[in-house]
Amino acid sequence: MTPFLPHDLEREIFEFSALSNPRSIPKLVLVARHIKNWIEPLLYRTLSVVNEDQADSDAVDLIRISTSICLAISPASFFHVRYLALTGVSPDTVSLILARCSGVVGLAIFQTYPPDPAWFPLIAAMSNLRQLSADINYFFVPPRVEFSHLVLTGLTHLDMFETPLSENWAMDICSLPRLTHLSFNTDDVEPFAPETQIRYILANSKSLEAFVLLIFEYEKALKQYDEYEYFSNDPRSVVMSVADSGYLVDWERGATGGDDYWIQAERFIQKRRSGEIKGSEYVIVLPTSPNFAFDSDPLSFMQWLRTGLNEVPPLYLPTPFLDPSQLKALPL
Repeated sequence: MTPFLPHDLEREIFEFSALSNPRSIPKLVLVARHIKNWIEPLLYRTLSVVNEDQADSDAVDLIRISTSICLAISPASFFHVRYLALTGVSPDTVSLILARCSGVVGLAIFQTYPPDPAWFPLIAAMSNLRQLSADINYFFVPPRVEFSHLVLTGLTHLDMFETPLSENWAMDICSLPRLTHLSFNTDDVEPFAPETQIRYILANSKSLEAFVLLIFEYEKALKQYDEYEYFSNDPRSVVMSVADSGYLVDWERGATGGDDYWIQAERFIQKRRSGEIKGSEYVIVLPTSPNFAFDSDPLSFMQWLRTGLNEVPPLYLPTPFLDPSQLKALPL
């Protein structure tokens, strides 16, 4: 049967439909053979691989799968993977998956145990890698980060879980030529990165557009609010409060074209630059629901407090509830 539309336009329509609703891909591939050839690779564009206990059939956009399902995928299909997250996956399985996914652009390794240095050569084979979330300290033996390595010099987005094991790590980070977005995430009670090094990065990185410090509890963000007061002097620097349980969901949202914490930071930074948000406000409160749609611009911490606790949607409320005495201590 002769198609009514030119092939280019027909393909564009089906690809747009598939990317807008990845859950529709298994049905779309049944329409016709040529459409299957166009659409099926999009099914594997983003994979979030978790252990069996974390697998969730209702996860964001049909991308979170168990290790057993992942290993059952045809090896040739891994060629199409562009965004890959590995969470709680055994070291041997991680090695196998990394070896198959050489075309990855964005990689996240969320593990409960130290990464294996043997993974790094497999990551180094990803010549198009631009975004990395990992504890990079364990990729090098001895544990000293080589920021001159091609894997790191090609990155635009780097999310680190620990302070780098490098004598002059702040200077090394500034030497990364393409790095535009840098973040540290921590669940430590004490301030994460030394002020001297952060100030150095903000002052000397020529390419940096956003510096984000992720703190995984509202109360910790509140306690540490004054520790990063110097963030007021640079609109690119932001502290974000986000639930630990929502971090993987945030990565999945961004990998499938949604607004992740990087996008929220960019919008917030733009508002600080324009004066719409005061420069003295540098903390963002992010929602925790995996189904939350970012219909509006991010709330600054001060805006969140000013709205009045009775008027704040449940997604924005900390648990346990903030003590009123803590609110009085903050300059509203």
